[in-house]
Amino acid sequence: MAKCIVVDADQLEYDSFINLHFEAFNEIGTETLLYSSKFFHWKFHPPVGIGQIALIYEKNKLVSTNTMIPFELCVNGRKIIGWQATDAATAKNSRRKGYSSSCLKALLGLIKRDEVLFLFPNQNAKHFVSEIGAYSKGTIHTWLKIPLTRQNNSPPEISTISRFGLEQDRFAEALRMHSSSVQVFCSANYLNWCYVNNPIYKYVIFSFDSDEGRKGFAIIRSRELLGKKIISIEELWGMEDQIIKKLIRFIQWWSIRRNVHWILIQDNGHLTTAGLRYGFLPIPTRMLPTRNAVMAFLTPGNISNTLRETNWQVLTGNWDHI
Repeated sequence: MAKCIVVDADQLEYDSFINLHFEAFNEIGTETLLYSSKFFHWKFHPPVGIGQIALIYEKNKLVSTNTMIPFELCVNGRKIIGWQATDAATAKNSRRKGYSSSCLKALLGLIKRDEVLFLFPNQNAKHFVSEIGAYSKGTIHTWLKIPLTRQNNSPPEISTISRFGLEQDRFAEALRMHSSSVQVFCSANYLNWCYVNNPIYKYVIFSFDSDEGRKGFAIIRSRELLGKKIISIEELWGMEDQIIKKLIRFIQWWSIRRNVHWILIQDNGHLTTAGLRYGFLPIPTRMLPTRNAVMAFLTPGNISNTLRETNWQVLTGNWDHI
């Protein structure tokens, strides 16, 4: 079997990496902008570290790869490093040789004590990932809502902002201590990198601020599906349920003024009852083009059992752009 090597994003030969992705996925179509050195260089350099890329070559040609990029996760009030596996690809003529497994195992070998590797495999990859040792933390659900509201104006607490700052860091710390789930730490640095500095997609950011400081925020992205305007909610966080409800009502008001047909949000199950309460309807998974799961690998350290036993809370933005 060909040997697997791991390089960091500053050592990566982006042209061969991009060519492999075009070759591997051209049968399902590719977005040219998403397979550019500009996009991957941004994606592989998040605020807390640099991406690690596993590579397998046959006769000096790149034929298989997988990548992991680091984020800060909150786990019962504690911050740890979580690595998201992403951008796996294997050339058509090199499949069924165990290369995908070798790349993922090479990345797993780099995970340190009290860190975690997680990913969002589709229905085709879920079984393969389970065989390597990953456990499931829920299936990705899709919710839709037709924007309807009696709200006639913008509430004074909610405003549109262009960038995150110190207020967001204070809110992120408060949310970290308040939450009992595993979630990405929503610091200003992370959100600015992820949404404000994204080289491909444009987002709109709403903040909910009071005299005591930030109490919640939402991030949305405009899309088009079947000729219809859609708003996807990428991030939706609040210290109280009432704040989330007010943010959703505001997003509806904002959407109606722009002739949006549907509002979409995705999660891994924590909206099971709240989604209905907020007026969203679940889309049956069998009707979706792909069915993704949230999965993670047990790693050495005291945090491992906590990660397995604690609910994970992920939203659209945790995988939509990365």
